[in-house]
Amino acid sequence: MRTNFRRKKVKKDHLKETLATKSTVEAPCPHFDECGGCDLQNYAYEDQLEAKLNSFKGLVEDKKMNKVFKDIEITSLASPRKTKYRQKMDFVCSFGSSGTRGDSFEKVVNLDTCLLIEEESFKAYKTALKMAKENDLEFYNYKSHVGFLRYITVRRTRLGQQIVSFLTSSTENVETVESIAQELLNDGMIDSFIWQVFEGKTDTSFGSQHKFWGKELIEEEMLGYKFKLSTNTFFQANQEIASEAYGMIKEHASAQNPKEILDLYSGTCTIGISLSDAAEKVVAIENFAPNRDMAMLNFENNNVTNIEYIDKDVNDFMLETSMSPDYVVCNPPRTGVDEKPLRKLVEMKPKAISYLSCNPKSLLDDLNILALHYDIEKAVVLDMFPQTKHFETLVQMKLK
Repeated sequence: MRTNFRRKKVKKDHLKETLATKSTVEAPCPHFDECGGCDLQNYAYEDQLEAKLNSFKGLVEDKKMNKVFKDIEITSLASPRKTKYRQKMDFVCSFGSSGTRGDSFEKVVNLDTCLLIEEESFKAYKTALKMAKENDLEFYNYKSHVGFLRYITVRRTRLGQQIVSFLTSSTENVETVESIAQELLNDGMIDSFIWQVFEGKTDTSFGSQHKFWGKELIEEEMLGYKFKLSTNTFFQANQEIASEAYGMIKEHASAQNPKEILDLYSGTCTIGISLSDAAEKVVAIENFAPNRDMAMLNFENNNVTNIEYIDKDVNDFMLETSMSPDYVVCNPPRTGVDEKPLRKLVEMKPKAISYLSCNPKSLLDDLNILALHYDIEKAVVLDMFPQTKHFETLVQMKLK
Protein backbone atom coordinates (compact mmCIF):
# COMPACT_ATOMS: atom_id res chain seq x y z
CA MET A 1 0.00 0.00 0.00
CA ARG A 2 1.35 3.42 -0.92
CA THR A 3 2.52 5.48 2.05
CA ASN A 4 1.42 9.08 2.46
CA PHE A 5 4.42 10.78 4.05
CA ARG A 6 5.78 11.96 0.70
CA ARG A 7 2.50 13.42 -0.50
CA LYS A 8 2.11 17.18 -0.51
CA LYS A 9 -1.45 18.22 -1.18
CA VAL A 10 -1.91 20.64 -4.06
CA LYS A 11 -5.00 22.79 -4.35
CA LYS A 12 -4.06 25.18 -7.16
CA ASP A 13 -5.30 24.48 -10.68
CA HIS A 14 -2.50 25.97 -12.77
CA LEU A 15 -3.98 24.76 -16.03
CA LYS A 16 -7.23 26.56 -15.29
CA GLU A 17 -5.34 29.68 -14.16
CA THR A 18 -3.41 29.83 -17.44
CA LEU A 19 -6.49 29.33 -19.59
CA ALA A 20 -8.28 32.08 -17.68
CA THR A 21 -5.85 34.53 -19.32
CA LYS A 22 -6.60 33.24 -22.83
CA SER A 23 -9.37 34.07 -25.25
CA THR A 24 -11.73 31.28 -26.19
CA VAL A 25 -12.44 30.19 -29.75
CA GLU A 26 -15.43 28.48 -31.28
CA ALA A 27 -15.32 24.77 -30.49
CA PRO A 28 -15.21 22.79 -33.76
CA CYS A 29 -17.37 19.93 -32.43
CA PRO A 30 -21.16 20.45 -32.30
CA HIS A 31 -21.33 18.24 -29.18
CA PHE A 32 -18.85 20.30 -27.16
CA ASP A 33 -21.36 21.66 -24.65
CA GLU A 34 -22.82 18.28 -23.73
CA CYS A 35 -20.30 15.54 -24.55
CA GLY A 36 -17.62 16.38 -21.98
CA GLY A 37 -14.87 14.49 -23.76
CA CYS A 38 -12.83 17.36 -25.26
CA ASP A 39 -13.08 19.95 -22.52
CA LEU A 40 -10.36 22.26 -23.95
CA GLN A 41 -11.34 22.42 -27.59
CA ASN A 42 -12.67 25.97 -27.17
CA TYR A 43 -9.05 27.14 -26.73
CA ALA A 44 -6.41 27.47 -29.43
CA TYR A 45 -4.08 24.49 -29.44
CA GLU A 46 -1.03 26.62 -28.59
CA ASP A 47 -2.85 27.87 -25.48
CA GLN A 48 -3.76 24.31 -24.48
CA LEU A 49 -0.11 23.28 -24.73
CA GLU A 50 1.07 26.31 -22.74
CA ALA A 51 -1.52 25.57 -20.03
CA LYS A 52 -0.34 21.96 -19.67
CA LEU A 53 3.28 23.01 -19.46
CA ASN A 54 2.41 25.63 -16.84
CA SER A 55 0.36 23.04 -14.98
CA PHE A 56 3.41 20.82 -14.54
CA LYS A 57 5.71 23.71 -13.71
CA GLY A 58 3.19 24.95 -11.15
CA LEU A 59 3.07 21.53 -9.50
CA VAL A 60 6.86 21.51 -9.29
CA GLU A 61 6.71 24.82 -7.45
CA ASP A 62 3.79 23.80 -5.22
CA LYS A 63 5.60 20.66 -4.14
CA LYS A 64 8.73 22.72 -3.46
CA MET A 65 10.81 20.85 -5.99
CA ASN A 66 12.34 23.78 -7.86
CA LYS A 67 15.82 22.76 -6.68
CA VAL A 68 15.36 19.31 -8.20
CA PHE A 69 14.59 20.88 -11.59
CA LYS A 70 16.86 23.94 -11.18
CA ASP A 71 19.21 23.14 -14.09
CA ILE A 72 16.53 21.71 -16.38
CA GLU A 73 14.37 23.46 -18.92
CA ILE A 74 11.02 21.71 -18.70
CA THR A 75 9.69 21.48 -22.26
CA SER A 76 6.56 20.28 -23.98
CA LEU A 77 5.97 18.11 -27.02
CA ALA A 78 3.04 19.02 -29.24
CA SER A 79 0.95 16.31 -30.85
CA PRO A 80 1.31 16.11 -34.64
CA ARG A 81 -2.41 15.29 -34.69
CA LYS A 82 -4.54 17.87 -32.92
CA THR A 83 -7.69 15.85 -33.65
CA LYS A 84 -8.37 12.27 -34.79
CA TYR A 85 -5.44 11.04 -32.70
CA ARG A 86 -7.15 8.37 -30.59
CA GLN A 87 -6.51 4.83 -31.72
CA LYS A 88 -9.38 3.44 -29.64
CA MET A 89 -12.78 4.70 -28.48
CA ASP A 90 -15.51 3.12 -26.33
CA PHE A 91 -19.13 4.16 -26.99
CA VAL A 92 -21.64 3.31 -24.27
CA CYS A 93 -25.08 1.94 -25.18
CA SER A 94 -27.66 2.67 -22.52
CA PHE A 95 -31.00 4.37 -21.81
CA GLY A 96 -31.94 4.04 -25.48
CA SER A 97 -28.93 6.05 -26.70
CA SER A 98 -25.32 5.42 -27.72
CA GLY A 99 -22.34 7.74 -27.47
CA THR A 100 -20.63 9.36 -24.49
CA ARG A 101 -21.79 9.86 -20.92
CA GLY A 102 -21.48 13.63 -20.80
CA ASP A 103 -21.69 14.92 -17.24
CA SER A 104 -24.10 12.35 -15.85
CA PHE A 105 -24.17 8.61 -15.25
CA GLU A 106 -27.89 8.65 -15.97
CA LYS A 107 -27.78 9.89 -19.56
CA VAL A 108 -25.95 9.16 -22.80
CA VAL A 109 -25.16 11.79 -25.43
CA ASN A 110 -25.88 10.66 -28.99
CA LEU A 111 -23.06 11.67 -31.35
CA ASP A 112 -23.25 12.75 -34.97
CA THR A 113 -19.49 13.14 -35.13
CA CYS A 114 -16.41 12.64 -32.97
CA LEU A 115 -13.18 14.56 -33.56
CA LEU A 116 -11.08 12.25 -31.40
CA ILE A 117 -11.03 9.35 -33.86
CA GLU A 118 -10.56 8.94 -37.58
CA GLU A 119 -13.55 9.21 -39.90
CA GLU A 120 -13.29 5.53 -40.81
CA SER A 121 -13.59 4.60 -37.15
CA PHE A 122 -16.63 6.75 -36.53
CA LYS A 123 -18.28 5.43 -39.70
CA ALA A 124 -17.72 1.84 -38.55
CA TYR A 125 -19.21 2.65 -35.14
CA LYS A 126 -22.29 4.35 -36.61
CA THR A 127 -22.83 1.51 -39.08
CA ALA A 128 -22.57 -1.12 -36.34
CA LEU A 129 -24.93 0.93 -34.17
CA LYS A 130 -27.48 1.23 -36.99
CA MET A 131 -27.38 -2.54 -37.50
CA ALA A 132 -27.82 -3.17 -33.78
CA LYS A 133 -30.91 -0.96 -33.73
CA GLU A 134 -32.36 -2.50 -36.90
CA ASN A 135 -31.97 -5.93 -35.32
CA ASP A 136 -33.62 -4.81 -32.07
CA LEU A 137 -30.62 -5.46 -29.83
CA GLU A 138 -31.74 -3.95 -26.54
CA PHE A 139 -29.34 -1.46 -24.97
CA TYR A 140 -28.23 -2.23 -21.42
CA ASN A 141 -29.74 -0.11 -18.64
CA TYR A 142 -27.14 0.60 -15.95
CA LYS A 143 -29.78 1.37 -13.35
CA SER A 144 -32.16 -1.57 -13.82
CA HIS A 145 -29.40 -3.88 -15.15
CA VAL A 146 -31.64 -5.08 -17.94
CA GLY A 147 -30.65 -5.24 -21.59
CA PHE A 148 -28.06 -6.78 -23.91
CA LEU A 149 -25.68 -4.40 -25.72
CA ARG A 150 -23.41 -2.49 -23.31
CA TYR A 151 -20.61 -0.96 -25.39
CA ILE A 152 -19.45 -0.64 -28.99
CA THR A 153 -15.67 -0.23 -29.19
CA VAL A 154 -13.69 0.78 -32.27
CA ARG A 155 -9.92 0.44 -32.58
CA ARG A 156 -7.99 1.53 -35.67
CA THR A 157 -4.23 1.39 -36.16
CA ARG A 158 -2.10 3.75 -38.22
CA LEU A 159 -1.66 0.82 -40.62
CA GLY A 160 -5.38 1.15 -41.38
CA GLN A 161 -6.47 -2.07 -39.68
CA GLN A 162 -9.70 -1.86 -37.69
CA ILE A 163 -11.68 -3.74 -35.04
CA VAL A 164 -15.29 -3.30 -34.02
CA SER A 165 -16.25 -4.95 -30.75
CA PHE A 166 -19.59 -5.52 -29.04
CA LEU A 167 -19.65 -5.90 -25.27
CA THR A 168 -22.87 -7.62 -24.20
CA SER A 169 -24.42 -8.81 -20.96
CA SER A 170 -24.94 -12.39 -22.17
CA THR A 171 -24.26 -14.82 -24.99
CA GLU A 172 -27.78 -14.55 -26.41
CA ASN A 173 -28.64 -13.28 -29.93
CA VAL A 174 -25.90 -15.37 -31.52
CA GLU A 175 -27.29 -15.26 -35.07
CA THR A 176 -27.91 -11.52 -34.91
CA VAL A 177 -24.43 -10.65 -33.68
CA GLU A 178 -22.87 -12.95 -36.26
CA SER A 179 -24.88 -11.39 -39.09
CA ILE A 180 -23.74 -7.89 -38.05
CA ALA A 181 -20.13 -9.05 -37.86
CA GLN A 182 -20.24 -10.69 -41.28
CA GLU A 183 -21.88 -7.69 -42.94
CA LEU A 184 -19.27 -5.28 -41.57
CA LEU A 185 -16.49 -7.62 -42.72
CA ASN A 186 -18.04 -8.15 -46.17
CA ASP A 187 -18.34 -4.38 -46.65
CA GLY A 188 -14.58 -4.10 -46.05
CA MET A 189 -15.22 -1.67 -43.21
CA ILE A 190 -13.33 -3.69 -40.60
CA ASP A 191 -10.71 -6.43 -40.38
CA SER A 192 -11.99 -7.93 -37.16
CA PHE A 193 -15.20 -8.21 -35.17
CA ILE A 194 -14.85 -9.28 -31.54
CA TRP A 195 -17.72 -10.25 -29.26
CA GLN A 196 -17.03 -9.74 -25.57
CA VAL A 197 -19.29 -10.63 -22.67
CA PHE A 198 -19.53 -9.18 -19.16
CA GLU A 199 -22.37 -10.47 -17.00
CA GLY A 200 -21.74 -8.36 -13.87
CA LYS A 201 -23.42 -5.11 -12.87
CA THR A 202 -20.29 -2.94 -12.86
CA ASP A 203 -20.06 -0.33 -15.61
CA THR A 204 -17.06 -1.45 -17.65
CA SER A 205 -16.14 -1.55 -21.32
CA PHE A 206 -13.99 -4.67 -20.76
CA GLY A 207 -15.21 -8.25 -20.96
CA SER A 208 -14.13 -11.78 -21.78
CA GLN A 209 -13.77 -12.61 -25.45
CA HIS A 210 -16.61 -14.91 -26.51
CA LYS A 211 -16.19 -15.13 -30.29
CA PHE A 212 -14.50 -13.32 -33.15
CA TRP A 213 -14.93 -13.06 -36.90
CA GLY A 214 -12.25 -12.05 -39.38
CA LYS A 215 -8.81 -11.53 -37.82
CA GLU A 216 -8.47 -12.19 -34.12
CA LEU A 217 -5.75 -9.52 -33.89
CA ILE A 218 -4.85 -6.38 -35.79
CA GLU A 219 -1.40 -4.80 -36.03
CA GLU A 220 0.23 -1.47 -35.18
CA GLU A 221 3.73 -0.27 -36.03
CA MET A 222 6.08 1.75 -33.85
CA LEU A 223 9.82 2.45 -34.22
CA GLY A 224 10.10 -0.28 -36.83
CA TYR A 225 8.43 -2.94 -34.67
CA LYS A 226 4.96 -4.37 -35.19
CA PHE A 227 2.58 -5.01 -32.33
CA LYS A 228 -0.46 -7.29 -32.25
CA LEU A 229 -3.57 -5.73 -30.72
CA SER A 230 -6.99 -6.89 -29.62
CA THR A 231 -9.89 -4.84 -28.28
CA ASN A 232 -8.62 -4.68 -24.71
CA THR A 233 -4.88 -4.63 -25.36
CA PHE A 234 -3.27 -1.65 -23.63
CA PHE A 235 -1.63 0.62 -26.16
CA GLN A 236 -0.98 4.35 -25.97
CA ALA A 237 -3.92 6.31 -27.40
CA ASN A 238 -1.76 8.67 -29.45
CA GLN A 239 0.63 6.62 -31.56
CA GLU A 240 2.67 9.59 -32.80
CA ILE A 241 3.40 10.95 -29.31
CA ALA A 242 4.08 7.44 -27.98
CA SER A 243 6.60 6.89 -30.78
CA GLU A 244 8.37 10.15 -29.88
CA ALA A 245 8.44 9.22 -26.19
CA TYR A 246 9.73 5.71 -26.80
CA GLY A 247 12.34 7.14 -29.15
CA MET A 248 13.57 9.47 -26.40
CA ILE A 249 13.75 6.54 -23.98
CA LYS A 250 15.70 4.45 -26.48
CA GLU A 251 18.17 7.26 -27.16
CA HIS A 252 18.68 7.81 -23.43
CA ALA A 253 19.12 4.10 -22.76
CA SER A 254 21.50 3.55 -25.68
CA ALA A 255 23.76 6.33 -24.41
CA GLN A 256 24.45 4.21 -21.31
CA ASN A 257 25.60 1.25 -23.43
CA PRO A 258 23.61 -1.05 -21.11
CA LYS A 259 24.03 -4.79 -20.86
CA GLU A 260 20.79 -5.26 -18.93
CA ILE A 261 17.62 -3.15 -18.90
CA LEU A 262 14.80 -3.52 -16.39
CA ASP A 263 11.32 -2.65 -17.71
CA LEU A 264 8.87 -2.12 -14.81
CA TYR A 265 5.09 -2.20 -15.38
CA SER A 266 5.86 -3.45 -18.86
CA GLY A 267 2.28 -4.18 -20.01
CA THR A 268 2.40 -5.76 -23.45
CA CYS A 269 6.10 -4.86 -23.57
CA THR A 270 5.96 -2.19 -26.26
CA ILE A 271 8.73 -0.22 -24.56
CA GLY A 272 10.74 -3.35 -23.79
CA ILE A 273 10.58 -4.52 -27.40
CA SER A 274 11.56 -1.04 -28.57
CA LEU A 275 14.65 -1.29 -26.34
CA SER A 276 15.51 -4.89 -27.23
CA ASP A 277 18.28 -3.93 -29.66
CA ALA A 278 19.78 -1.43 -27.21
CA ALA A 279 20.96 -4.02 -24.66
CA GLU A 280 22.06 -7.62 -24.39
CA LYS A 281 19.02 -8.41 -22.22
CA VAL A 282 15.74 -6.82 -21.17
CA VAL A 283 13.86 -8.04 -18.08
CA ALA A 284 10.16 -7.09 -18.20
CA ILE A 285 7.90 -7.20 -15.13
CA GLU A 286 4.10 -7.47 -15.42
CA ASN A 287 1.44 -9.61 -13.72
CA PHE A 288 -1.66 -9.16 -15.91
CA ALA A 289 -2.09 -12.39 -17.90
CA PRO A 290 -3.64 -10.88 -21.08
CA ASN A 291 -0.68 -8.47 -21.31
CA ARG A 292 1.76 -11.35 -20.88
CA ASP A 293 0.09 -13.40 -23.62
CA MET A 294 0.14 -10.46 -26.03
CA ALA A 295 3.78 -9.73 -25.20
CA MET A 296 4.74 -13.29 -26.07
CA LEU A 297 3.03 -12.95 -29.44
CA ASN A 298 4.87 -9.70 -30.07
CA PHE A 299 8.24 -11.22 -29.18
CA GLU A 300 7.63 -13.84 -31.85
CA ASN A 301 6.19 -11.30 -34.30
CA ASN A 302 9.37 -9.21 -34.09
CA ASN A 303 11.90 -12.06 -33.71
CA VAL A 304 12.92 -10.70 -30.29
CA THR A 305 14.67 -13.34 -28.21
CA ASN A 306 16.50 -11.36 -25.51
CA ILE A 307 13.55 -10.35 -23.29
CA GLU A 308 12.82 -12.24 -20.08
CA TYR A 309 9.18 -11.64 -19.18
CA ILE A 310 8.50 -12.20 -15.48
CA ASP A 311 4.85 -12.69 -14.53
CA LYS A 312 4.93 -11.04 -11.11
CA ASP A 313 3.67 -7.98 -9.28
CA VAL A 314 6.26 -5.19 -9.44
CA ASN A 315 6.23 -4.72 -5.66
CA ASP A 316 6.87 -8.42 -5.02
CA PHE A 317 9.56 -8.62 -7.68
CA MET A 318 11.45 -5.58 -6.45
CA LEU A 319 11.50 -6.79 -2.86
CA GLU A 320 12.85 -10.22 -3.88
CA THR A 321 15.23 -9.52 -6.76
CA SER A 322 19.01 -9.27 -6.63
CA MET A 323 19.26 -7.70 -10.08
CA SER A 324 21.66 -4.84 -10.79
CA PRO A 325 20.42 -3.45 -14.11
CA ASP A 326 22.33 -0.76 -15.98
CA TYR A 327 19.14 1.02 -17.01
CA VAL A 328 15.55 1.10 -15.75
CA VAL A 329 12.42 2.25 -17.53
CA CYS A 330 9.33 2.74 -15.39
CA ASN A 331 5.77 3.35 -16.63
CA PRO A 332 3.56 2.90 -13.54
CA PRO A 333 -0.20 3.32 -13.11
CA ARG A 334 -1.66 6.62 -11.86
CA THR A 335 -0.78 5.83 -8.25
CA GLY A 336 2.93 5.78 -9.07
CA VAL A 337 5.48 3.45 -7.49
CA ASP A 338 5.05 2.29 -3.89
CA GLU A 339 7.70 3.43 -1.44
CA LYS A 340 9.46 0.11 -0.75
CA PRO A 341 10.05 -0.86 -4.40
CA LEU A 342 11.06 2.73 -5.10
CA ARG A 343 13.74 2.57 -2.40
CA LYS A 344 14.83 -0.82 -3.76
CA LEU A 345 15.18 0.78 -7.18
CA VAL A 346 17.55 3.35 -5.68
CA GLU A 347 19.56 0.56 -4.03
CA MET A 348 20.02 -1.11 -7.44
CA LYS A 349 21.93 1.99 -8.61
CA PRO A 350 21.17 1.77 -12.34
CA LYS A 351 23.21 4.25 -14.35
CA ALA A 352 20.07 5.99 -15.57
CA ILE A 353 16.27 5.87 -15.39
CA SER A 354 13.39 6.88 -17.64
CA TYR A 355 10.10 7.47 -15.81
CA LEU A 356 7.02 7.84 -18.02
CA SER A 357 4.02 9.03 -16.03
CA CYS A 358 0.31 9.58 -16.62
CA ASN A 359 -0.05 11.43 -13.29
CA PRO A 360 2.26 14.38 -12.61
CA LYS A 361 1.40 14.45 -8.91
CA SER A 362 2.48 10.88 -8.19
CA LEU A 363 5.51 11.38 -10.46
CA LEU A 364 6.70 14.32 -8.36
CA ASP A 365 6.04 12.37 -5.15
CA ASP A 366 8.28 9.58 -6.44
CA LEU A 367 10.95 12.06 -7.49
CA ASN A 368 11.24 13.14 -3.87
CA ILE A 369 13.10 9.87 -3.31
CA LEU A 370 14.71 9.38 -6.72
CA ALA A 371 16.16 12.91 -6.83
CA LEU A 372 18.19 12.24 -3.68
CA HIS A 373 20.31 9.88 -5.74
CA TYR A 374 19.69 10.95 -9.36
CA ASP A 375 20.08 14.17 -11.33
CA ILE A 376 17.31 15.02 -13.78
CA GLU A 377 18.57 15.35 -17.35
CA LYS A 378 15.30 15.91 -19.21
CA ALA A 379 11.65 16.61 -18.38
CA VAL A 380 9.08 16.72 -21.17
CA VAL A 381 5.33 17.31 -20.96
CA LEU A 382 3.87 15.02 -23.64
CA ASP A 383 0.57 16.13 -25.14
CA MET A 384 -0.80 12.62 -25.47
CA PHE A 385 -4.40 13.88 -25.29
CA PRO A 386 -4.99 17.11 -27.27
CA GLN A 387 -8.27 18.97 -26.62
CA THR A 388 -8.36 17.59 -23.05
CA LYS A 389 -6.68 18.62 -19.79
CA HIS A 390 -4.73 15.36 -19.60
CA PHE A 391 -1.07 14.87 -20.46
CA GLU A 392 1.83 12.53 -19.76
CA THR A 393 5.32 13.41 -18.57
CA LEU A 394 8.69 11.85 -19.31
CA VAL A 395 11.52 12.47 -16.83
CA GLN A 396 14.97 11.06 -17.49
CA MET A 397 17.65 10.80 -14.80
CA LYS A 398 21.28 9.80 -14.32
CA LEU A 399 22.99 8.49 -11.18
CA LYS A 400 24.76 11.20 -9.19
